[in-house]
Amino acid sequence: MPSYTIRNKTYGQALVGTTVYYRGFPEKPRFLKPKGQGFPGGKHLLETLGKKYRKFKLILHPTKDEIKRNGSRVDVIVSVRTLRKIDGVVRSRSRDLRLEAAIEGLSFAFPGVFSTAQRVETYRKGMLSGLLTDLLDPRSLSSEDQRAVTSYAAKIAITGKGTGVDERELVKRKHSVQLLHLKNLIAEFEKRLTRTLSENEWQSYFDEKILFFQDNYIRKIPKINIATVTTQFPDFGVITADEYLDLIEIKLPRTPLLREDKSHKTFYWSPDISKAIAQVETYLESVTTRKSDLILQIEKITGLKLRIMKPRGIIIAGSTSEFSQNGEKRDFFRLLNDGLKNVEVVPYDELANRLKNTVISIEKLEAAYKGGLAKSGAAPRG
Repeated sequence: MPSYTIRNKTYGQALVGTTVYYRGFPEKPRFLKPKGQGFPGGKHLLETLGKKYRKFKLILHPTKDEIKRNGSRVDVIVSVRTLRKIDGVVRSRSRDLRLEAAIEGLSFAFPGVFSTAQRVETYRKGMLSGLLTDLLDPRSLSSEDQRAVTSYAAKIAITGKGTGVDERELVKRKHSVQLLHLKNLIAEFEKRLTRTLSENEWQSYFDEKILFFQDNYIRKIPKINIATVTTQFPDFGVITADEYLDLIEIKLPRTPLLREDKSHKTFYWSPDISKAIAQVETYLESVTTRKSDLILQIEKITGLKLRIMKPRGIIIAGSTSEFSQNGEKRDFFRLLNDGLKNVEVVPYDELANRLKNTVISIEKLEAAYKGGLAKSGAAPRG
């Protein structure tokens, strides 16, 4: 079999003298440079094979790519096409390094004009698919990279089929992300319920997370004083998808919900809940009375023009575990809740159950989607 020996010292001392073989060519390939200077992509190819195999034989071929064991040696047959691919990647990456060096030099000489953040990145086909695999732990990404990936994925999704976007994969990934986020939220929430937290700590938590507990909420309004309408918000307000207003009041998970009237064998709201209901009803009345001024104030703050029509008050307090040994008490809780006007008391564990039901709904939708594909004869991707 014809052979070719590397004499180029730039390949490194370990590779000088390496013999490369070729077959299937009518004559010595022209890409094998005279005087043993090597061939495009050769240095990096030989270095990679040397790290992978203790003993190997490189055979260049016009069309074939194959790896086969020959006793204690591995024969690696590489096609011209693969050589060109390796050389193309090496050249493009070398260009990236040169561009990065240029921008670093210019940013040093002209800091007011150039910065290292202006690096010129070169995209190569297959670069992202090779990088964004299951081997890459998402937690290792910087916040900057996470924002960039999320933003660009959104751009791909909205540009339509013309870009070759895989809609099935988008549906699958969307469900996966939703499920992961909701399951993490449930775990975090239930862990907090085992701790003794103050009302301020719970207010801060819901101030950050409340929109995730109800998919109908699209915007949060922080606790504010509306001086022009002599109205004080409760802990915060939320804007619904149809642009109406809900007011949220936060109490503690350990807040008692009901008290028992043993003489009449009934239950009534505990003092803490009665007080919270009275507070929220006052907020609702004030908001309704002064809604025109309030709409203007909120529009200045959020840019949204609300519809204030029978606003609702939500009191997050207590736990249904209070009813675990008394079904009748649970029934009274429902009766008393239904009897409130535009106010609802929602126990903490009920919020967790709502999230869990959302998870179940997403999982059922995903199963139905896969079932529909199976009936149609199409195989789900990914």
